Amino acid sequence: MGVVRLVSLKKPKQTFTGKVSVIVPFRNEHMRMKPLLESLSKQQLQNVEFIFVDDHSQDSTAEVIHSFAFSNYCILPSNGSGKKSAIRTAVAKAKGEVLLFTDADCIVPSCWIEEMTLPFSAEGADLVAGPVSIKGRGWLTGIQYWDQIALVASSAGSGAMGMPFMCSGANLAVNAACYPCDSILGDERSSGDDVFLLHHLHREKKNIRFTWNKDACVLTLPESSWRAFFKQRMRWAGKASSYSNGMAVFVSLLVLFCSASLLFGGLLSAIHPSLLSTLLICLGLKAAFDFLFLLLSERGLGHSGRLHYFLPAFFFHVLYILPVAVLSQLVRAEWKNRKIN
Repeated sequence: MGVVRLVSLKKPKQTFTGKVSVIVPFRNEHMRMKPLLESLSKQQLQNVEFIFVDDHSQDSTAEVIHSFAFSNYCILPSNGSGKKSAIRTAVAKAKGEVLLFTDADCIVPSCWIEEMTLPFSAEGADLVAGPVSIKGRGWLTGIQYWDQIALVASSAGSGAMGMPFMCSGANLAVNAACYPCDSILGDERSSGDDVFLLHHLHREKKNIRFTWNKDACVLTLPESSWRAFFKQRMRWAGKASSYSNGMAVFVSLLVLFCSASLLFGGLLSAIHPSLLSTLLICLGLKAAFDFLFLLLSERGLGHSGRLHYFLPAFFFHVLYILPVAVLSQLVRAEWKNRKIN
């Protein structure tokens, strides 16, 4: 119901006229930064500053940024280690009334800044979360595509019903006056700069909005290998034990329970073939509901053409959730050649 509400919403007409600070933390991204820079150079709003924060890169990413010569940009060295420190460094220097975040491996649409800042003027938003989709082709990309649609659509749908539990730092805007102090953003975890901020502002009863349309949708690159995919998912799942948001805990446990139930159902069916029909009915019902929900969500973003990846993605999702959830609590995740908490 939340996604239906978002898809059917009429776009507000009141354009945000304040200053916007676009913040991009990066580490060793010289091979992937150029597409983002090209898309940022095409933005339509003019009252914008671009802040790039170098998280101790060992390559030529800074030179790539300088070569674009934005009219109002700076590159800052991070005051600490990790993405959270990089973001804090940028926020301390930002002059914008709205802080707009994305990642170095993303591509943003030409009216991205305008779309993501509309709710601040039209609806008095304090935080706006936007959709993120996967760019590319191939089976590994297709599986990640549907997995990503499921993540962001469930988050946006729940948020539209007043129960936000997740968002992505690849497409996130915050009222600078509401950005909190360091100590409440899950500092025991290296990652989670986005979701812990969302949970904090929700506890503070701030005005949280989700937008769901193609003009606000950020494209990001898929993980290039199965190994990289599992590392990413373990990094995401690892912070779940630090959640204090009731909805986030509930959804995490529900997804884990469904996956575990279907896996154990498969094992029991192998031992007792009479249970196979029950398992197939459960799988069929879940696949049908997932398909309808994700198809509606996909159409809301103006995407199409990847339906043949849905079933592989569906079964793969059932298989990987339980082992990733368990391993994420036992093994320290890795990001950018660093072990993280």
